Amino acid sequence: MFSCVSKAFLTLNMAVIEFFGGFVNSIIWIIIPEIFPTTIRSTACGFISGCGKIGGVLGSGTVAVFYYINPYIVVSLLTVAGIVEFVLSFVFQKETKNFVMKDC
Repeated sequence: MFSCVSKAFLTLNMAVIEFFGGFVNSIIWIIIPEIFPTTIRSTACGFISGCGKIGGVLGSGTVAVFYYINPYIVVSLLTVAGIVEFVLSFVFQKETKNFVMKDC
């Protein structure tokens, strides 16, 4: 698919995307279950997973549209999205040390 993009550019950007995207997964599956009370924990994780699936569908459509305009836009868009995910995962992170959970 990305044969018209230089291999070094593509490799570097995909490494950045994978590195920063890993932080988002740790936030979703490690920190989120610690924040919510037991009674709504599975609902909260399911809601977050559903939002991720909607984003995946919209992202696939975006890639298909932008690829025909310019393949560099697609790679750059994915890289920017990975960096934004990384920054937002630290901005909105909530410390759970010594946090008392209240059951509803």
